[in-house]
Amino acid sequence: MRRTTRCLLLGIPMLIVGAIFALRPSADADEKDRSSYHVILFASEREGNAPRFSHTWATFVKSTQNESGKPTLNEAITISWLPANGVIPPLATVPGRNFSLSETMDWTRQMNARVAAWGPIPVRKELYDLARQRKEVLESGRLAYKMIDGRVRPDRGTNCIHAVSDMVPGSLLETGTAHGEGGTQLVAEHFRGYLIRAEASDPDILALVGIDWNSIEHRSLAATVRR
Repeated sequence: MRRTTRCLLLGIPMLIVGAIFALRPSADADEKDRSSYHVILFASEREGNAPRFSHTWATFVKSTQNESGKPTLNEAITISWLPANGVIPPLATVPGRNFSLSETMDWTRQMNARVAAWGPIPVRKELYDLARQRKEVLESGRLAYKMIDGRVRPDRGTNCIHAVSDMVPGSLLETGTAHGEGGTQLVAEHFRGYLIRAEASDPDILALVGIDWNSIEHRSLAATVRR
């Protein structure tokens, strides 16, 4: 009986230690806790702002700080929905393709369009996860590109603005005839519930995705967002 009691008593500290380690977050959880999430909302248009030369797109950035306090890129997701051939038709429904950020910047140069951006804006992880899901949908081939998408949205086709805005649940964003900067401004407003802070001026985050701060124009929501 004494031996049994001693074994039980010795086992109690081990159980306590095991419970403590079970309650500690894993290394993966720590890494997630240290991650930061940003969105950069882009618009392009050229003089006259004709719809066929304008575009709305977004890049979502996941980063962590290194030992020197500088951000390090973990992943970037771009939602940039254009006709597969890069030529925007005014009425036709055509195959679409999700362009990368570098491809989109090349497209804006071909269109002789200037680029403006809102952000990098700190966002909740939830919006980043929704962007990943949206990218998968766009790259699945289920949706076509349609500039005036009222009859095909959201299940059969979409334009560039709604390709970004429709990633969040709830009411669909109505943009009317807005495009270029006007369209992107509406998307920025539509995302307000997911923004940690509306104001942002972080060239380091922009540099992570290969964009020089001084190479584009900058826009602001000019308001504070409650977390």
